[in-house]
Amino acid sequence: MANEYEKYTSTFKQKVLEEYRPGIYGSGFKLLAKRFKIKGGHHLIMCWYQQWDGTVQSLNAKPRTGRPRTLTNEEVELDENHWIEIGKFRKFLQQISNDRLIFIDEIAIYGIMPPLRTLVAPGHQSFVIVDKLSAYAERFDFIGAINGSKPIACMTSTPVDRKAKDIQSVRKEVIHEWIVKSLAPAINRLNIDYVYLICDRSRAHNLAEMMQAFIMDILTHASAKQTDIDLLSSESKSIFNELRDTLNELSNAITTNNISIINSLNEQLSSSVQKFRVLSDEFDNESDDELNKYLEQRIDIESIDDNPLAF
Repeated sequence: MANEYEKYTSTFKQKVLEEYRPGIYGSGFKLLAKRFKIKGGHHLIMCWYQQWDGTVQSLNAKPRTGRPRTLTNEEVELDENHWIEIGKFRKFLQQISNDRLIFIDEIAIYGIMPPLRTLVAPGHQSFVIVDKLSAYAERFDFIGAINGSKPIACMTSTPVDRKAKDIQSVRKEVIHEWIVKSLAPAINRLNIDYVYLICDRSRAHNLAEMMQAFIMDILTHASAKQTDIDLLSSESKSIFNELRDTLNELSNAITTNNISIINSLNEQLSSSVQKFRVLSDEFDNESDDELNKYLEQRIDIESIDDNPLAF
């Protein structure tokens, strides 16, 4: 039926929609479908009308998205590009170590499907082979990955699990959860760098979300100076700024070898350090190390006072 819908051209759709008159008897969607003998009825014309903006181009058939249609055996034999692409892909995989290749896939198995091999008594059959699967048969969804020749991170979704999660089949949310809880930890245990993840073009395999699932978290932090200052109270910040300004002035005084200014700033520096000591309960070991550096500078300056020419 879908192929019959596609036979309608954009010009034909335009002609039908131009005959549509809202509220006028004989020009509604149902009567137009009957008049033009459109298979699909008025629902199909309604879809055209929602797509139509008054131009013929707006009624052109849009390319389908999602997983491409599976080729039949006859189509595969005739399609040379299919085998060329497979050859290129295999050549690419041969250049990579098998330990760095991880294939993932999903499959659904129904409870009435017979196994490939089974042990039965002579003259008996363990399962009844059916041509068409029943909608009432229990379905089990299997998700797994293969690294080299070893299966890793296998998961089974039973009908009870799907009912608890309110889902009908394996979707991208299930793949995301499986990667976070099973596949990513299994890859970490392998201790292999630069792993290639190979999967088919399924709607459940969303590239962006699969990549995001491998990222545990993105952490941000402030710069070192900003982090240290933000840990201080307002009073501590003022003392810190005073100490910093004193050190800058002291550095300039040493450059000019001004003994009187050095002595004055040396006393001011000692006072600022003592204020810092009073508020020492607000600092961690890292801040204490900074204070020790300031005290060492003060001691070096005192040695300059005793022998100015030594500088």
